[in-house]
Amino acid sequence: MKTGTLEIIRDYIDLLENQLGLDIVIYDECRLLSKTTLSSLRQTGKWHTNPYCLKIKENKKLHKRCVNLKEDFVNKVLSGEGVVKSTCFCGVSEYVMPIKCGDRLVCMVSAVGFLGNLHECTYMALSRRIGLSYKRFMALRDSALLKADNEETVMTAIKILGNMLERYVTLESEIPDLLDTVRREANDYVLKACDYIAKSFESPITARDVAKHCHISESYLKHLFSVVTGHGVAEEIRICRLNYSKELLCTTEYSVRYISFASGFSSADYFSTVFKKQFEMSPLQYRKHKRV
Repeated sequence: MKTGTLEIIRDYIDLLENQLGLDIVIYDECRLLSKTTLSSLRQTGKWHTNPYCLKIKENKKLHKRCVNLKEDFVNKVLSGEGVVKSTCFCGVSEYVMPIKCGDRLVCMVSAVGFLGNLHECTYMALSRRIGLSYKRFMALRDSALLKADNEETVMTAIKILGNMLERYVTLESEIPDLLDTVRREANDYVLKACDYIAKSFESPITARDVAKHCHISESYLKHLFSVVTGHGVAEEIRICRLNYSKELLCTTEYSVRYISFASGFSSADYFSTVFKKQFEMSPLQYRKHKRV
């Protein structure tokens, strides 16, 4: 019998995968566990690689949607308590538990690849998008995804594994120093990103462009923004554009259409919708209100 915390965690993961048939993932967004002996766990960094997900990701737009929804997925997990069930837009469910050191999110542990419940119309639309007949699409889904016959058993297993990992990161002497390093790194990257956004928001930039400028992955930059600022990269770009549009509305006679494009928005209608949602008045109402 292996001894030590890491060996026990490894044995337990083997039990979950080999005997219960679960697919275990450790989401290490802070890249913290990769700097510890936990990097030896083969599950660290593994992603959804079942045939169903891989087929859907062949469609570039659907793949991009998967990436963009990851931020919402993290926020949903953090807003819940204990193990949270999350189902993506293509009907794949997972059971996730956040692992924290103090009040800091270190990673998330999850059992992935379960069959979720979506409306038949959604599955029909997805099958058309990837060029499969509905029958073949559903056959692929049913053969690739797991069925949670006992959801309570799965959630209990993930909770136990999560508690093990949380105990490890709490007791691991290197973790506090590594967290400080990650925190400093996060602040540096976010400051660099914000500076780039402030200088470039008038252009059609995206989170991917900002990440490329910072020389890190888009998903990692989004995670850092969420940790440091409480909102995402796209939201930071939108805030800069809205603030500049407010300045133009108050200091010029430019049309709303001109201001929308000058501020970096793709269309005047979209600009007006976003502006009204943010400030509870239209751009013209804002201009009139500020000039009274």
